[in-house]
Amino acid sequence: MPVLSIVVCRMLEDEVAHLLSADEQIRELILVDGIESIRLSAKLKALGRPHILLGLPQIARNLGQKSWISNLQPGLFSRWMARLRPSRLGKSNLVVVVSPLRIGLHVSLERLRTAVYKEIRQLAVFSDGILIFYGRCGNSLTDVEKDLFDLPCPLYFLNDEQGERIDDCIAAALGGNEIYSRTLAEHQDVASS
Repeated sequence: MPVLSIVVCRMLEDEVAHLLSADEQIRELILVDGIESIRLSAKLKALGRPHILLGLPQIARNLGQKSWISNLQPGLFSRWMARLRPSRLGKSNLVVVVSPLRIGLHVSLERLRTAVYKEIRQLAVFSDGILIFYGRCGNSLTDVEKDLFDLPCPLYFLNDEQGERIDDCIAAALGGNEIYSRTLAEHQDVASS
């Protein structure tokens, strides 16, 4: 059973909640239990998306005990995983593990990098792939692949329509780096405040 883990900035939790609730192919949705998951859990409940909260130590045990067969049409995340690792997906349903990290990490780019890297390493133990739902965030996460080259699973990032990694959550919300740059140029009075 393929496992996609997602490390997500809480600034993007609305987008993640929408995507997760719309994908019927996700058989099991697990949120890493903690204070950062409370709001995402509430949003998923409001959208009618079942999920469970488990601590990291319990997640590996939980994943080892379950397997399912599905005839549902592939959803967004399962199509994505099938494209990346078709031999692992087979007829199994996708398990998604989501770990939201606190917004305050952005106060220090070093703190942000340390927290994201630590979470990636913890999730890599049981993941077939990890989606980093962060941008480059002031270039603090630009070298993730190079810095974590020894992971047992691949990392995937938010890209815009041109295939470029998203600069940050504002670029993601606006639709890409090009639109973000254009918006900043048009509104320099706001950007410099």
